[in-house]
Amino acid sequence: MKKIMLVLAGCLSLGLASCSKMPSECQKTWENIEKVAKSSGIPDEALKNQKKAFEEQITNMPKDQANSNCKAQNSVMKKLKN
Repeated sequence: MKKIMLVLAGCLSLGLASCSKMPSECQKTWENIEKVAKSSGIPDEALKNQKKAFEEQITNMPKDQANSNCKAQNSVMKKLKN
């Protein structure tokens, strides 16, 4: 459980992107983070707060950097699932 929380925190801080809407790659990243978080028993309120922070950080990055970071996060999430 602690490992998953650390990975989620790392993923949130790793790559958060740009533009007013989240790029599709980042949407996928969040969906993967959300699945892992829910299966780990993270409360909905905490998940909502994490999503808000994720979206805020994404919107403050250039789109290319956001996509790159989200792709890296997706790779990490895929490894966690396996």
